Amino acid sequence: MQVVRKTVTSYKCDVCKTSYTNRKEAMRCEAKPVEQKLFGIGDRVVCRVVHVCNCQGFQKFKFKPVGKIVRVLKPEPMDGEDNKWVQRPDALEIHAYQYEIKFRCPKCRGKRGYVAYTPELTPLNNPATKVLRKLFKIYS
Repeated sequence: MQVVRKTVTSYKCDVCKTSYTNRKEAMRCEAKPVEQKLFGIGDRVVCRVVHVCNCQGFQKFKFKPVGKIVRVLKPEPMDGEDNKWVQRPDALEIHAYQYEIKFRCPKCRGKRGYVAYTPELTPLNNPATKVLRKLFKIYS
């Protein structure tokens, strides 16, 4: 019996910790800037994406969720699919933060969760709301 050993070299981006087989791809990913973190845990936000709830007795109730950010995920490079929803011209050239939001359906009061990028969120009653709204003019 023979033992076959194979050595695989992979390269990792220092910003997002994504592994690449090619050194050029890893260097290209590292060169992308990191988006400024605009929200923190506990901030109340309104999501611009319309959600649909199949509540009991209500047929496909549509609403824009209002909730709290419970977790901030590490910055990751956006792909084409994410850019389709965010509609941001420079989205493919940055590392973007994702925010996990917990909210309730206004009709059935069921708990829900959603992970969103910064352009999908609007601040609500944050201490730095004026500053954030100025920054959001860039994304709108």
